[in-house]
Amino acid sequence: MPTHKPYTEISTLPANARGERTILEAHLDASHATIVDLVQFLIQALWTAGGVVIPGTVTNPEDAIVRVQGRLGVSMDARTILAVTDQSVDLASVATSTRCLVVIRAEAGSTTDHTFTDASTGESLTHNLMSSWGRLAFIEGDSTNYPATPGDCVPVAQVTKTGAATLTIDSVVTAGPTAR
Repeated sequence: MPTHKPYTEISTLPANARGERTILEAHLDASHATIVDLVQFLIQALWTAGGVVIPGTVTNPEDAIVRVQGRLGVSMDARTILAVTDQSVDLASVATSTRCLVVIRAEAGSTTDHTFTDASTGESLTHNLMSSWGRLAFIEGDSTNYPATPGDCVPVAQVTKTGAATLTIDSVVTAGPTAR
């Protein structure tokens, strides 16, 4: 059992005269920021450069779509871990003969909707909360070169748009991160 936790537990906050604790947004935001900083420092302690940890599967199920399942990696700048459980990206808007790099970006991926009734107003509200750490995206190159992987991304695959609604997966990137 750890002797120190890097955040303040809600149960340790001061209570009012009736023994009730008020939880403010600041409590949750501050704890979240502390945990994110700690995770970032742990990642940087383990790796000096990013790469793929779990390759998962990369497929072209139809048209100009790339589907990625079960992929986990460290961003190229070694600041965060990014994952895709099951996401797709559509390259239909990309010009034919363009070489692209499919990546997992350090952005909110999938979300979960939580709908509830506000206690004060009786309004029905829906909150979209992030439920995956990473969003599948693509970066366009040109007809001869694939683009470089940005620091906030994990590379997935190099693809070439071959027609209006077709592409080829030229290579799936599997290079692992550089250990410290």
